[in-house]
Amino acid sequence: EKNLIKGSSDFLGSNFYSAGYQRDDPQPAANPPNYYNDQATKGSDNPEWVGSGSSWLHVTPFGIRKVLNWFKNNYNNIPVYITENGISDRNASLTDLHRIHYYRLYISEVLKAIKLDG
Repeated sequence: EKNLIKGSSDFLGSNFYSAGYQRDDPQPAANPPNYYNDQATKGSDNPEWVGSGSSWLHVTPFGIRKVLNWFKNNYNNIPVYITENGISDRNASLTDLHRIHYYRLYISEVLKAIKLDG
């Protein structure tokens, strides 16, 4: 089945918010199986990364460029659509400089992936 579908995608769609560090962390089989044990990884963040209104979401624009390049190199450079991206906050204000900064950084990295990395 893998050979039958290999190379059959016309495009990729990706939601991207934040990156993190992952390391191999095999877990004993859980009964019943669960999402966290099946990952067999352990994640961490850099405390210096700018945070957001969500504990899991940090400003890591370098990550979107890395992911786009990984898609290019592993999926024969097919079109990629970023279907979701954004940042949460807790300021409840229309003065949204944190979000503007986030989008500027992420859009810049997407542009670098397109123009500099091909």
